[in-house]
Order: sequence, then C-alpha cells, then structure tokens
Amino acid sequence: TVRRCRDSGVTVLDTEAIQLTAEANVAATEPVLETAASLNARYVNAIGDDPDTERLSDRFGRLVAMAAPYGIRAVIEFMAYKAVRTLDDALAIAGQSAGGGVLIDALHVQRSGAEIGQIARADPQLIGYVQLCDAPLEPPAGDAATEARTDRLLPGDGDLPLTALLSAVPPTTPVAIEAPSLSLRGQLTPSQFAARARRSLDQVLARS
Repeated sequence: TVRRCRDSGVTVLDTEAIQLTAEANVAATEPVLETAASLNARYVNAIGDDPDTERLSDRFGRLVAMAAPYGIRAVIEFMAYKAVRTLDDALAIAGQSAGGGVLIDALHVQRSGAEIGQIARADPQLIGYVQLCDAPLEPPAGDAATEARTDRLLPGDGDLPLTALLSAVPPTTPVAIEAPSLSLRGQLTPSQFAARARRSLDQVLARS
C-alpha cells in the first residue's frame, strides 16, 4: 500500500476509527498510529462511545499525545447515536485535549441537529477536517447507524446544505468524501465509484 501510494501520488488524509469505549485501552492503539504514520496520514479519527465524559476526555487527550510524535492529529467525531452526540460535546472534549480536533461529518451535522452557525462560531483551531456526503434532510425510517454506514448519497445527490457547511469552516480545512453506499457498490466498480465521487466533490467545491 505504501508503495502504491507513492507510485500513484495518492496521499492519505486519515485513518479510522479508534473506538473510545468504557473498556478502551488507549496504549493498545500504538500499532494503529505506527501504521498511519507509515502511510503519512495526517489524522486519526476517534469515536467517543463512553458515557463517562471525564474518562472519555482523558483517554482522548492521551490519544492526542500519543499521535503527536508521529505527526498525526487525533480528531473526535460526534454522532447522534453515540455518547459524543453533539458538536458542542465534541468541541468540549477536543478543547481540553491539548491539540486534538473535531471531525465535521455532513450527515452527522444534520442528524445531530447542529446548526451551520455553531460551526462558524467554533474555534477554528478545533476544526480538523470535513467529510462530505449527501442525504435527505429528514432521516429515513429505521436505524440511524445503518444510514450512516450503508445508505449515504454522494455530494450533490441529496438535500444537505453542503455549500453552507463548507463556508462555515476555515478555508484551508481539508475536505474528503465519506459516502458508503450498498446500492452504489452493486452498480459501480471501486475505480468507477472513486471517479464519480471525485467528480461530485469537485462540483460541490466549485459552488462553494
């Protein structure tokens, strides 16, 4: 993988995901960080799923400190169906971590009820990067995690306010696509999906 990235000019933005549960052992994530560093990844994503906020914040802080010597920034992601449910939750944890940030995922922004103005008012130093996808404004019937993991749309194919979202983050914020889709997996090869995703992203960025 390292050789293919080098030969193709592809760079790795992030590695994911480290689960910060009540039972998590942060020290055991060292091999993940070593691998991320070998790929020259810039970020490692943590999912906060521990109801004890103080313990979760402490463990995220330790992850931030462990990642820093590798040149990697740890970010925490908020999701409506996890313990770190809101943007404010994630900002508070990142703000105490001495260097960590927040991952802004377009679907989770919508489903958690975050407002674009909240993002615009957040400390820009706490914004890590953005993951774009698209979706209907209202959640579909069924499990929220299923939508997030298997039923996203590519940017521009739904109703999310992506242009407004991009306008709310610092202009140098890295942007990626996070759009797992079982339906598209059945229609497109991986290379076809990647090409279509890139076209979708370019079109959204051109409007921003």
